[in-house]
Amino acid sequence: MISKRIYISIFMLCLLFILGACSSAPAESESGPPSLDKYLSADSKAESAAESRKEEEAKKEENKSPISSDIRSYEILINGELLKFPMTLEDLEKTSWKYIGETPLSQIEAVPAIKVEALFSNGKSNMIINLINTTDETSTADKSVVAGLHIKFNEENNLSRAEVTLPNNVSPDYCDLNSLKSFYGEPSEVFHDGSGDPPKASKLIYKKNSAGLHSTTLFVDNEEKNLREIIILSHD
Repeated sequence: MISKRIYISIFMLCLLFILGACSSAPAESESGPPSLDKYLSADSKAESAAESRKEEEAKKEENKSPISSDIRSYEILINGELLKFPMTLEDLEKTSWKYIGETPLSQIEAVPAIKVEALFSNGKSNMIINLINTTDETSTADKSVVAGLHIKFNEENNLSRAEVTLPNNVSPDYCDLNSLKSFYGEPSEVFHDGSGDPPKASKLIYKKNSAGLHSTTLFVDNEEKNLREIIILSHD
């Protein structure tokens, strides 16, 4: 009888020991195994930041002007096409502007350093292209350098001011003597037509150097507040 009690006591002690060991084991989290949410969240934030940077860079690129801010860059934007002088005749012919003169350029004599004016059209509007023979020997216009242009805003040329953009994104459609000075600084030379402040019209010449091989001339109507003519000349 005693030994039976001893066995029962030993069994109860073993049972209590097993139950105690189970109760002391760390309880499994009610939420289940460890979550990767915090890691995924960090990755998502990094991806979001990268996307934001890409969008900002894309906006900057979109807002970036294709034309220089410097009047002495000898650039002009016409119907979205950027023309930068001097350039080759081959490069000009890659744009929408084509020669429409009656005499082929290959038959027009080009004396060294003397400007040849050639009529070009984009199918809708016309303008004069200035060709310069930069060699020491007489040649032909088709072998000359495209040194600039001469734009007259009139019915004959049918070129709208709204189609043209000058450096610093200046529109010929609304400007006068004072606004041009604020955009480009004091001109190398200036001539006025009429008295008053400002005078009726002004001619502003912006030169790169005293030699005059690089210049932009702007004829502005201060009463109508727009440009009458633009002349660009740039060659070596």
